[in-house]
Amino acid sequence: MAKNREKFICSSCGYTSSKWMGKCPQCLEWNTLVPFSPKAPPAKEARYVALAQVPETGEERITLPLRETNRVLGGGMVRGSLVLLGGEP
Repeated sequence: MAKNREKFICSSCGYTSSKWMGKCPQCLEWNTLVPFSPKAPPAKEARYVALAQVPETGEERITLPLRETNRVLGGGMVRGSLVLLGGEP
């Protein structure tokens, strides 16, 4: 888990820094950097879900002639999407 480190923000121009400086390098004002602690939202616990339990989004899909490709793409290609296929020739 990442540490919540204190950061400093300039009260004049909004410049952020990881350390305190007497003079803001962006607006050149003196003693305007004040500390603040960015609060990250608590992370949700990850859980595994069977592929059959994932709800369909209802997007119209184009069925391809290759059955396995359709399965990998979740039932076919979505109109307007781009899929990059790669592998050994």
